[in-house]
Amino acid sequence: MGRAFDRALTSLMRDIADEVLFRVAARTPVDTGLAQESWRIINFSKDGFSITNETDYAVYLEEGTPYMKPYHMVRATMAEAQEITDLCTRRQQEQGKE
Repeated sequence: MGRAFDRALTSLMRDIADEVLFRVAARTPVDTGLAQESWRIINFSKDGFSITNETDYAVYLEEGTPYMKPYHMVRATMAEAQEITDLCTRRQQEQGKE
């Protein structure tokens, strides 16, 4: 595949990664704001990416504990994977028309 295709694919994947990061952070509960600010994209390539949160309590926010309800920030965002992909694809198409 050509360079133009690779650039377009990388651009689309970056848009998807940014949208995922935005949605996960928006769903993260805020006390001090540290957990919300600690989301990062890692292992990014045109083939995919990962997100991480370096706070030691992010897993408890996601999954809950016997004393705290789960927030499912990542799970809820991943349930929107097709919606996110469609949204970002439309954005890329609209940018290409300009």
